[in-house]
Amino acid sequence: MKLKRIMKKVIASMLVSVMAVTLAGEYTPVEKVAAASVEIRENVNTPLKDGHILVGVKGVDYTSKVADVLKTINDERYKACQEGVINPATGKALTPSDYYPLKIGTLCTSSAKIRAAEASIYLDHTRPNGEICHTVIRALHGSDYGLGWTGENLAWYPNNTTTISGWINEKSDYVNNVAGAMVGHYEALISTNYSYVGISSFNPDNDTQAYDWTCTEATFAGVDTEVSSPENARSNDVIAKVEISLSKTFNQSIIGDSMVNVGDEKTYECVVSYDNKQSGNRRNKVYDCPVYDQVTWESTDKSVIEFDGNKFIAKKLGRATIKATIGSGSSAISLSKEVLVVNKNTVIDHAESLGKITVESYEKPVLPKTANVVLTDGSKIAVDVTWDSYDEENLKTNLKSNEFTINGKAYGYDVKQVIHVNAAKVVGLRAYNLKDGNTYDFIDEVRTPSGTEPSLPKYGYVTLSNGLSYYACELTWDKTDDYKIREGGTFTLKAKTPKYFNTDDGVRSFDIEIKLIVEPAFITSEKLEFESKTLKYNGKLVLPRMYVTWSNGDNSYEDVTWNLSTEKMKSIKAIISNTNGGSFKVTGKFNGKSVVVKYTVNKKSSKTSSSNSSKVSSKTTTKKKTTSKVKVYKKGKILKDKYFVYKVIKSASRNGKKAGKLKIIRLRKKKLKKVTIKAT
Repeated sequence: MKLKRIMKKVIASMLVSVMAVTLAGEYTPVEKVAAASVEIRENVNTPLKDGHILVGVKGVDYTSKVADVLKTINDERYKACQEGVINPATGKALTPSDYYPLKIGTLCTSSAKIRAAEASIYLDHTRPNGEICHTVIRALHGSDYGLGWTGENLAWYPNNTTTISGWINEKSDYVNNVAGAMVGHYEALISTNYSYVGISSFNPDNDTQAYDWTCTEATFAGVDTEVSSPENARSNDVIAKVEISLSKTFNQSIIGDSMVNVGDEKTYECVVSYDNKQSGNRRNKVYDCPVYDQVTWESTDKSVIEFDGNKFIAKKLGRATIKATIGSGSSAISLSKEVLVVNKNTVIDHAESLGKITVESYEKPVLPKTANVVLTDGSKIAVDVTWDSYDEENLKTNLKSNEFTINGKAYGYDVKQVIHVNAAKVVGLRAYNLKDGNTYDFIDEVRTPSGTEPSLPKYGYVTLSNGLSYYACELTWDKTDDYKIREGGTFTLKAKTPKYFNTDDGVRSFDIEIKLIVEPAFITSEKLEFESKTLKYNGKLVLPRMYVTWSNGDNSYEDVTWNLSTEKMKSIKAIISNTNGGSFKVTGKFNGKSVVVKYTVNKKSSKTSSSNSSKVSSKTTTKKKTTSKVKVYKKGKILKDKYFVYKVIKSASRNGKKAGKLKIIRLRKKKLKKVTIKAT
């Protein structure tokens, strides 16, 4: 059994000249390097849409050395011109004279930095604010015109670098014109519609992507200004400002001190979490994004704490609630935070314990921002918590859940948060064989002719809800004789994986099912029970069946469809009842073929009888031959029974093969009026 991470390709539509998305690669964990300072990266300076806010997405810029990435792109452009690849801009073959290298553009680079951050949280060519991606470079340019063709490539890879190999690998499908293949990325690389490109790679912090994807974005344009000095490789902390819909936020809160001293001046901050509400592998949530715009502040008791337009000032002992309104109009969200103003010598007794948080496998928990502390006078106040870092390996459960504790401090007091990580669920069970040694050939059904034992898949593939899969699980199939069924049909075959999966319910195996489709057996040979038969006079018509051998090895007697119309039966009965005998034929069909049976009817036997005589046959044994004497009464002998007196008028033969005859000559009892003789 082996465990691996499954990477699914993310597909997006083509927009304008080219819009496409690639996801590829293998999982290679890379440690993030903390930067000395945080860069605040502005978005385009355009008015926010109604119901939208501007938030900061924390992350790391992992852009590789731009000159190296550019060289890789231009090498592909050169090869395409040398090889005569079709130019997506003209539909004609490129020539060596068509080659010119792309340059790093100023606007393209600025656009790439903005779009890499946006597409890292909303995995699409559509921006988080709902606009098409080209609006970024157009806004930076100040016009929708004058840029020529513009385009965008996107890719998500679970590594902290700029990776464009997936775009280049589309070349084969593009050159071979493979129907339905994703080739737009490669088209953008070689198209003569573009002269400039910008590259950026961004990985957001505090997001829920299990694969820790770094988003690489390339913005293409026909017209731009060349960057004088392309940037070197980067690995610096960034807060990228992104416009999002307020309706897609959750877990909104106010961050700042809950307990302050008289005379303190404090600033507070609103943070929100963002859910892109996309499906499948595109689903992503980002936590604790600071709100940069559309926030208004106030205090419920200005005598205790007052907002002066920039900061809050604690004026006297007491409690007050500070309020923040995010957005405006009907979509606005109101937040509040209780603040306790105390003297500097106020003592906290202890911090209250926190409840358990449950998350799914590989899901990062949202830790509480506050915890209650109890003062010596018994009063409570929710204060901000600073959490220690924790080992994210604890989140990587498979079939067995895990529980661990994260430590933190609330106003200097210890707090603990217990995290329960659910076991991943089994979402797929499939059987497969290896093709060419390394290609998975998944098998959901097997076909076989009746009588031929099917060749069944060797391995099982168990897919989990966290995106991981167990593979190379050798299967043990249940025994079945369904493949022998002559009529064929569709059946279910079951196999078990080895019993080595460690789960919350102990070590167990899993059942994997496939369909078995058995093709009906066919006839390989056939023969009538008889092709001719002799019947007695007035005998019964006996029809033969067909003795059949089937392709699955079965043998059986099957009925023939005989042509026995009413007229035919009358004719046959007439021949059978004819004292002189005769012959006739019966025809029929079996398995599409005509069959014939010939019958001969014997003549009627010429035996005589007498109305006042009875036949007496001597008995012989059928078990074995005997030579014992047969008692024979001579002709003229007088015999008697209870009712009659008989006279032998014909003697029986001694070998018992010929019966004699008796004649009743008188009643034994004169007074007998009625005599009943039992039939023999």
